[in-house]
Amino acid sequence: FTKLDYTGNEVIFNEDGDYETTKELKGDDSYSHILPSVHVRYSITPQANLRASFTRSLSRPNYYNLVPYEIILREDEEIARGNPTLKATTASNFDLMAEYYMQGIGILSGGAFYKALNDIIYITQLEEKSGPYEGYEVEQPVNGGKATLLGFEVNWQQQFTFLPGFLGGFGIYANYTYTDSKTKAKRLE
Repeated sequence: FTKLDYTGNEVIFNEDGDYETTKELKGDDSYSHILPSVHVRYSITPQANLRASFTRSLSRPNYYNLVPYEIILREDEEIARGNPTLKATTASNFDLMAEYYMQGIGILSGGAFYKALNDIIYITQLEEKSGPYEGYEVEQPVNGGKATLLGFEVNWQQQFTFLPGFLGGFGIYANYTYTDSKTKAKRLE
């Protein structure tokens, strides 16, 4: 469970770019999430494993983005604004991995993953639709729909203990990861 209370400021600069006034702004929010996870490991042999998992996770917004602030620049007709109603980005994660432990110190592994994200956060620029600053350009963080991420990776890590002398202290760590992502943003008005 998360409960938040914010205090920020509206800071106004006049048409010449000089400081004009400050007014206090307040905001609050609360939310809760259930984040289950399931991890399964199956030993094919003493050196080889299969692993699978499903997890739910979240990423909270940056604190600065949550503060109910406004910086109004009349000279440039621009507003920078926080968003105390931002939701945390949530993800459902699916992972499948195979690993093989080699003699000595070494592992060869490979796996695939898929992540489905909701309420992704990004910074947008919109036009103020009404009020004393109608027509000003507003920059503000918003929740923007869904995204998916899928990919795979392979790893090879090995200490070359079979080499003679000081060469036995060398090793290798190699990794290749491929990812592909797609975003479906909400249309903001």
